[in-house]
Amino acid sequence: MNVLTPCLILAVAPVATAADPAALRGIETGDLDRGVEACTDFYQFANGAWRAANPIPASMTRWSRRWQAGEAAKERLKGILDEVSASRSWAPGSVEQLIGDHYASCMDEARIEGLGLAPLKPLLADVDGLRDVAGVQRMIARFHGMAVSVPFGVASSPDNHEPSQVIATVYAAGLGLPDRDYYVKTEPRFQEAREKYRAHVARMVRLAGLGEAEARSAAETVFAMEKALAESSLDNVALRDPTATDHKMNFADLQALTPRIDWAGYFEAARIARADLNVQEPKFMQAVDRALARDLQLLVAEGHAGDIAVGDLGEVEAEPAPARADIQDSQARPHQQ
Repeated sequence: MNVLTPCLILAVAPVATAADPAALRGIETGDLDRGVEACTDFYQFANGAWRAANPIPASMTRWSRRWQAGEAAKERLKGILDEVSASRSWAPGSVEQLIGDHYASCMDEARIEGLGLAPLKPLLADVDGLRDVAGVQRMIARFHGMAVSVPFGVASSPDNHEPSQVIATVYAAGLGLPDRDYYVKTEPRFQEAREKYRAHVARMVRLAGLGEAEARSAAETVFAMEKALAESSLDNVALRDPTATDHKMNFADLQALTPRIDWAGYFEAARIARADLNVQEPKFMQAVDRALARDLQLLVAEGHAGDIAVGDLGEVEAEPAPARADIQDSQARPHQQ
């Protein structure tokens, strides 16, 4: 056989594969509504047939191929979790045993309701026992270890300037409402959200055992602290600018930015190296630093730290779903939203 034959076979193979209709993936022509002129109503032309065959389920506010695939993936994940949590034969410490036990404990609603606040009482007692700002900072680190990011968070992310490197990132957190606008804007919908949020926090505190008047007072305290942090936060428009959250600095710079925070203790407890890191919102962290000196010290002295902890642990997951860019979204058209 000619020595060039294998090379020609390899060269032609991708072309042959690409020519196979079964191997091609692109626009689903069956989704098109060819009864509509594309230049007149392109949205209906591109999505009409799929939307007609796939109405929005009653449990959803929007629907698309991408959303449909996401829901199918959730069902597959649920099946995996149901399977691993039903078995007791997994090796101790194995991935299957860990995720199975965690999922099973979360799904045991009867036991959760029966236990009530009991599992949280040791933690709340520790919070009530705080007597100084140093104790508050240690509790912040403890909360972070439980994935409760208040009043800020620390995570790993690629270095904006050297993407091959992963560095620590300090980011703004601790707000129970979705973003800054909910705390500062005066439109009726934001005012309504604030009132409902105060009521929610008060209810969380009542469930922790405080009386009605104490719960309302605690809710106002929590909201006032969050509002002060929100006022020093970037709004969603500013956050679109990558440079607005790009503030790389070394450990000494971080300590100088927020001198009241014991970063040495935090980094040691979290086992983070004192290397370069990114502080997404320096102004926000300075507000946290001031709060440690002023608000938290006063609250600890007055015995309100436990109220704040209950508010933090009961924060509403109010982050809106990200907007979908796929053209087959069956929600209202962009110009109608």
